[in-house]
Amino acid sequence: MVKLSACVIVKNEEKNLPLWLECMQNIAFEMIVVDTGSTDQTKDLARAAGATVYDFAWQDDFSAAKNFALEKATGNWIAFLDADEYFTAETADNLLPYLEKMDKNKEVDAFFCHLVNIDADDHNRFIDAVQSLRVFRRDEKLRFIGPIHEFLARAGGPLRIMSMEADVEIYHTGYSQTILKAKLERNLHFLQKIMAEHGEKPWYYGYLADCYFGLKDYEKARVFARRSIDSKVKAMGQESAIYRTLIDATALAGRPLDEVSQVIQLAIDKFPQMPEFVWSKGELLFLEKDYAAAEKCLQKALEMQENSQGKQSSGTFSGRINFVYCTLGKIAFLKNDMSQALTYYVESLKLYRYSEIALQSLYCLLRRLDPADGISLLRVLYADTKVDLQFMVRSLKAYATDKIYLYYVQRLKNKYGIDESIDLSAEGFFAVGQYEQAAEHSIAVVKDAYEFMIMEIVEKYDEQRYQTSQILLPKVYRNVLDKFLGRLTKLSAAEQQIYTAMQHSFGKKNGKDNAKAQFIDLIKNLEEPALASSMETEIMSYILRHNLSAKEIYDWIDEAFAEHKVKPLIDLAVLFYKSGKMEEALRLLCHSYGQNRENLDLSYAFAFLLHVYGDDEGARKVIQKAPVQTTEMSDLLEEMDAVKNLQ
Repeated sequence: MVKLSACVIVKNEEKNLPLWLECMQNIAFEMIVVDTGSTDQTKDLARAAGATVYDFAWQDDFSAAKNFALEKATGNWIAFLDADEYFTAETADNLLPYLEKMDKNKEVDAFFCHLVNIDADDHNRFIDAVQSLRVFRRDEKLRFIGPIHEFLARAGGPLRIMSMEADVEIYHTGYSQTILKAKLERNLHFLQKIMAEHGEKPWYYGYLADCYFGLKDYEKARVFARRSIDSKVKAMGQESAIYRTLIDATALAGRPLDEVSQVIQLAIDKFPQMPEFVWSKGELLFLEKDYAAAEKCLQKALEMQENSQGKQSSGTFSGRINFVYCTLGKIAFLKNDMSQALTYYVESLKLYRYSEIALQSLYCLLRRLDPADGISLLRVLYADTKVDLQFMVRSLKAYATDKIYLYYVQRLKNKYGIDESIDLSAEGFFAVGQYEQAAEHSIAVVKDAYEFMIMEIVEKYDEQRYQTSQILLPKVYRNVLDKFLGRLTKLSAAEQQIYTAMQHSFGKKNGKDNAKAQFIDLIKNLEEPALASSMETEIMSYILRHNLSAKEIYDWIDEAFAEHKVKPLIDLAVLFYKSGKMEEALRLLCHSYGQNRENLDLSYAFAFLLHVYGDDEGARKVIQKAPVQTTEMSDLLEEMDAVKNLQ
């Protein structure tokens, strides 16, 4: 009969260890916990769960601690997982029957297990999967070697390993962002210390590449990944991982796309059966705007993955299929195949619903539908939980005037008392059935208009304006105006309240000048990165409340920013665009472009928005009239050509 000894070495693992203990209680006949100096509740938790706890003085040597644990074990098989690893509940019961079957095969010492790295801080998001040695016989000839990144070895001969054929899966949470940096810094310190004492060895290169990549030093990661590949040293069960690191590090280090392409092809040649490298090629082709070739590559990667279903494989592709569908959605959108784009975006979000890019891309299509239909589709993808509702509201703030968005804002407030609403329009409140708020907002807008008219007349008085106001203003506001003009000395209580409030808000300055000053202050805050996000919605609210025209906005910015006006004008146009007000964005840039045709940034921004609006002919004309064709303009022309060829 198989007896499984579950072993682990720990130090301050009170957060991770409970899952390990819960898992092992169900399959192991003994649990050996070797503690190397915990100061938290780790040892108490282990003892309470029935584990035998041993203290071991840390010696800067993982193998020494692990071998100490092996000496304490009494079972005939060992499961040696880290404290942040555990057999999944769905597959743990498959382990013992498999070991029972394989126990008589004395030609096997150890098994590679399917280990999945997940990010526990991001809804258990899949990162990648590897084959890792975690289960082996208890044998005095089997011991760990190496102070860090230790590995199991057999004394007097090669270790006899095979991949575990049973459906057994291990989850590893050690790559979660909250703990990854400290772990990588620790590992890098150990590696540097060992190399200083014993010299640089080829088998360290892969580990160094992993450390530097995780610490975002992509150039060093690229260098060591290349050295590892050139050294021909292989990490058992993880042979393709170093190629993934090389590709990503080369791209993130900002190396030329040609170099990235060469590295991807190197990986494809080495591992022609792995879809993840074909996917990488497709993504690169998309960046190069070769959309037709990108589509073929991405489809091929999906076909390769489908053909490999049922096989446990290493690599990152299983956790990146959502990106494939998202990029295919973008290509379908460029082809004007909105139905297919919708299908791809939905598939992407089914695989990972917390992708902001995929949700925002889908939402751009849903805005074309009846709001009820859009909400119905989103209900299929997202639950009515606080996490899901907050994610949606925060991801879609750029569309703060939309009915679907406002529905979810109100849903979050009603169910969980979380108010992330943005007061932009009466229409928005009306869309979600908040009729009292809609009425209050409408009254506030009308009140602003009356007060604006009064202050305009006070500062720039002429008789014709005054007579017009007598027709448009209610009696209460006519009396307030006459009070400002000195034609009336006594007001009713209600009129006096309005008069006092206007004095407080506007003083005796011109209302228009004050509105302009407030608007310019908001625009200046938009230039501050820390304030930009919160200012965007406030600016849109201000523009809508005061019904500012494109010409008015241009004139105010021209006066306030003079020769530096182009950037705030473009920023405002982008803000209009993000808020779904494409025509207003075009109107502003059209007016700005008419006054500043020589400005290259403005020309490009105007051409880009025309292209997005579907007027490629107009975009080409703007670029042709530019004094110089910039790289961005050339890229835009290339993209328009690529889209034209795709269609």
